[in-house]
Amino acid sequence: MTTTATPPADGAGERKSLTPAMLAALWTVSNGRCYAPGCPHPVVFEVRPGEFKKNAQVAHIYGVRPGARRYRRDLPAEVRDSFENLLLLCLAHHEEVDSKEAGGHRGAA
Repeated sequence: MTTTATPPADGAGERKSLTPAMLAALWTVSNGRCYAPGCPHPVVFEVRPGEFKKNAQVAHIYGVRPGARRYRRDLPAEVRDSFENLLLLCLAHHEEVDSKEAGGHRGAA
């Protein structure tokens, strides 16, 4: 017996480029903090006097790739990379979320 896989939704698995304005808005509304509840880590920190480093990545609330735990096939492609489906997570929390999703191996949100 052969099974036919259901094709992914339009645009599934394709990450879109984020505009500079969208990235600026994400960093601004984060108020300098990771979106993970109770996370004490700033999204930017000073590594030495006057030198700063980002400590965050843009993450998808609902996954981009089919098979991801947070993937929703019913989510239209234009919503997948919309501002409403994005947030900033510190590097540790982004890794934690993606690792859980991929069964212990880093996968993309």
